[in-house]
Amino acid sequence: MVMRAAESVLRSYWDGLLPVKPDIIAEKMGIEVRPLDPTWDPGLSGIAETTPYGVKIIGYNPNDYHGRIRFTIAHELGHHVLGHTAKNGTCYRDTPDNYSSYEDKWLELDANKFAAEILMPHDAVRVMIERKGISETYELARIFDVSEPAMYWRLKNLNYI
Repeated sequence: MVMRAAESVLRSYWDGLLPVKPDIIAEKMGIEVRPLDPTWDPGLSGIAETTPYGVKIIGYNPNDYHGRIRFTIAHELGHHVLGHTAKNGTCYRDTPDNYSSYEDKWLELDANKFAAEILMPHDAVRVMIERKGISETYELARIFDVSEPAMYWRLKNLNYI
């Protein structure tokens, strides 16, 4: 379900260019993307919430490094697309504390899988490796504008490593 949801979003909202821009995709979907006030909670990377008026919001920490911001936006987009924020007032917070929390762990794992597919679409990774002959993790990370560890795990999960 997670991969089908991500593939559907890509088919509908992605321009086909790399790197994928999750903020642009979210905005095309009518989701507001905005920086959070980092003084509010400096350890907070992101939030996904639906206001009582039905407005969907993704917030990210502008002090995080570029790759983290991109992942956060894609991850929080996943919470919205997967229905985790469907109830008014539901808010998912992405903090270091909940990385290892077992409460709602499956929601976080699903949002992470969604983010990986959005930022590093399986078909695009396959084209780069099989048709263009690019197989170095660092080069693929550069093309997809993600961290090397993120690309390593994506390649591992796609059975390229």
